[in-house]
Amino acid sequence: IVSHLPPDARKALMGSFDRQLSSQVMLNMATVRFVESDIVEEIKEELEHKLNSAMGGVPKVIEFMEELGFKAKKDLIKIFETQDPALAAEISARVLLDDDLARLAEKDLSALISAFTLTEWSEVIPALSADFKNKIKAQLPERSWQIIEQNLKFSASSAEKTDAGLSRLVDSAEKLIKEGRISRPPAL
Repeated sequence: IVSHLPPDARKALMGSFDRQLSSQVMLNMATVRFVESDIVEEIKEELEHKLNSAMGGVPKVIEFMEELGFKAKKDLIKIFETQDPALAAEISARVLLDDDLARLAEKDLSALISAFTLTEWSEVIPALSADFKNKIKAQLPERSWQIIEQNLKFSASSAEKTDAGLSRLVDSAEKLIKEGRISRPPAL
């Protein structure tokens, strides 16, 4: 039923659940199954028409995850990894996270770097892996990297600010991918 709710209603309903229950609902959505006719009869007529005897699947989970915030996506994938590693791998290959950006090709990373200001980079750099930081540093002019380091020294970044910055970074990468300006990083 959750997979057939309008996006706003689905988001509100899933937002009222704790992470564990949300992950269970999404794991169930990921499993394609056919509903027995006697069960379909018990569901409202409107839902019966929409269900058409099949529900679930990874595309529905991906569609729902696109509506979630960055941290919620990351948390759900971690939960999926413990509950269903194969499903987690399939979903991870289709949902872009900050860890994936470290695997961008040099030219693609360059395009992403230019889509962000130095101030924005200062907000997200503390949350990035050492390897990813080094790749960014290698792409930037020395003076730009010094400005980022200076910003880091003089401004304390909160977890919320960092998460919001990471979300904007991933959103920027997704936008560049959709525009065809960069390629999706290879899956692990």
